Amino acid sequence: MDKSFDNLINTRPNQVYKDWAKFLTSLSPNEFVLLGVTIGINIAQDLSIVEQNSIGNFFQMIGEILITYNGQAVTVQTLNNSDK
Repeated sequence: MDKSFDNLINTRPNQVYKDWAKFLTSLSPNEFVLLGVTIGINIAQDLSIVEQNSIGNFFQMIGEILITYNGQAVTVQTLNNSDK
């Protein structure tokens, strides 16, 4: 794969996302769910049904991309570790 593409991918997660991830992973399961509920309700209140559907699908797509990316990273890491 082209090195410039690798550099682009590897520089994408900036500090804001890393800080947000660190915050989220510090929460208990109850706090994590409560935060999600609070954000979801606050976003939905001022949107039409069509807008809720659209933004919900968008957030779901982002989640699926993160899960897929993570799954492939685990696979590659596992294969690399089994070669040693």
